[in-house]
Amino acid sequence: MLKQAMITTIIWFVVLILATSSKGQTEEVKVSDNLLCLPTLDDLIQENISRIEAEMAIAKADEYREQLKAEKVKQELVTARANIKVSRSITKQVPNTDTSMKSYMSWTAITSKSSPQYKLQHSGKIHTDKNGFRRMGDKYCIAVGTFYGLTGDFLEVELENGTVFQAVIGDSKANQHTGSQNRQDKANGSVVEFIIDRHTLISSVKNSGNCSSLEGMEGNIKSIKLIEENINE
Repeated sequence: MLKQAMITTIIWFVVLILATSSKGQTEEVKVSDNLLCLPTLDDLIQENISRIEAEMAIAKADEYREQLKAEKVKQELVTARANIKVSRSITKQVPNTDTSMKSYMSWTAITSKSSPQYKLQHSGKIHTDKNGFRRMGDKYCIAVGTFYGLTGDFLEVELENGTVFQAVIGDSKANQHTGSQNRQDKANGSVVEFIIDRHTLISSVKNSGNCSSLEGMEGNIKSIKLIEENINE
């Protein structure tokens, strides 16, 4: 009986050793297989490069979209401003009085360098014509009461004699000099005051002190129309 028990014990011991040995071999095979599946250093580097390139491409695409969005907003703003200019074309009331006096002032009398009036005169956009009148292109440079607009605004002036001319506001008459409605000079009755160069001013205007002496400028003012507001940045 003892002998049989010893034999049985030995058999189970051998089976146990064989089982343990087999399990170790299996785990070793699995570990080896896992080692074979691990990525190489080159694979890891390439994977990181691909990821970085993808992230950069996404960032560049986002930046481009933002640029397109900014351009669209800018274009919409330009269009909106153009529409504002058209919608602001309105006729301004002229005093029902004698408005035949059209005074003048020297452009060199504008001396405040920080003012929009000074900046306009020195912007390179204003020149002196053959009669000594300051102009922006074909537009006369004038001073008016604040009722009619501000520096840089464009006006269309029609006289009772049929003359129509365009003008840019180059200066504003002081409110204390233009009555409660800020339209007409209380001292000389002028509504429109031309900005001129005293050195080249035509003699007929210089002698009379009235720009109505210039051919075509005679008579009262029939209407003044604000045709474009200065909305430049």
